[in-house]
Amino acid sequence: MAAITTGCIKLEKKLIALGQQKATGRLVLAQGDRQWTFYFFLGHLLYATGGPHRVRRWERALKLYCPNFSVDANKVSNTNLWEYQVLQEAVLQEQLTLNQAKALLRSILKEVLFSLRNDPDFSIRWIASTRPPSMQISLELPLSTGEVHQILQKVRGMWQQWQGMGLEDICPDRAPVFADINPYSSASESDTLLKMTQLFNGHNTCWDVAIKRKQPIAVVARSLNHFIEQGKMELRDVPDLLSPAEQLRLVCAAVNPPGPLVACIDPSPTMKRTLESILVPAGYRFVAIQSPLRELSNLVKQRPAFVFMETALPETDGYSLCRFLRKTGIFQKTPIVMIGDREGFKERIRAKLSGACAFQGKSADRKQWLEVVRRYVPLKPHPAVQAPSEGKILYQY
Repeated sequence: MAAITTGCIKLEKKLIALGQQKATGRLVLAQGDRQWTFYFFLGHLLYATGGPHRVRRWERALKLYCPNFSVDANKVSNTNLWEYQVLQEAVLQEQLTLNQAKALLRSILKEVLFSLRNDPDFSIRWIASTRPPSMQISLELPLSTGEVHQILQKVRGMWQQWQGMGLEDICPDRAPVFADINPYSSASESDTLLKMTQLFNGHNTCWDVAIKRKQPIAVVARSLNHFIEQGKMELRDVPDLLSPAEQLRLVCAAVNPPGPLVACIDPSPTMKRTLESILVPAGYRFVAIQSPLRELSNLVKQRPAFVFMETALPETDGYSLCRFLRKTGIFQKTPIVMIGDREGFKERIRAKLSGACAFQGKSADRKQWLEVVRRYVPLKPHPAVQAPSEGKILYQY
């Protein structure tokens, strides 16, 4: 119990201190392969996310406080804070009231904080941000230090009630399912069991069940615990739901032919993640080649329609590899764009002399990366369904 108390008290003090310091950045908590992030702007808490069910948590809060609001996936940009962006735009467009949006933010923060009580051994790291926001952030929507403090108190009370009921072993992010159903039950019992199995089907988490039954999570967990102790029910891990952007990407993939394949020859995992997060939602396919000499056969087999090439490679330099590819029949006409940390006249000239189409500095923003690919291999989107635009980045953390 001491570890839980110590870890959570440390987090509570840090959240309040960041508000008082009017800090801007993100507070990252990690425990094993799980991570939670609290985003701050001038001491106000913009959003809290993380754990196994980011989208499930969002969907629950929408059903609870904004049941008639539907998210337009075409307007959801690929940012770390897409949920907050959706809320702010909805408030500005008067699709949601400020009270509805703030209630949703409070609900999500409450769930995140409560879930952290089940994972107390986390590390805490603060990452300050010095970049200005790329769009106006109204300080009416984010949660103030006072509001965060009130939620912390509520979560503390919830956890004390949870402990008092002996529910520490129940994780609300897991889904209840009947372990065994008696086939010899009476007609009335069978009817009741059928209704219960439709709810406790191994797909609805304890949080989901609480929303569906309109009951506090502790009341639901106490009922479930009765069946668990009798061996009639068990809790299972379930995957998260798809985000609006991911859902739209699947729809686009179903109705549109596969997009052109873009290859990135770069040993950096960060570069791979960055370009993949930009190009795939836009409709392109993507492949990363980290060791070009060892993976050359794979590059030839894939035959990408466009290639990004890092100038500084571990086994050779990008300019030499570009000249080599230009001598082959397969890559003679393939658009190749050199990329590197340094961007200047010398780099652009070397890129041209090696046979590349252009040079792109790695400091380019999301829009610039997408534009250079579209310049050489444009997409032909389906007239009825389009991938989400790159949009505005809410805040570059």
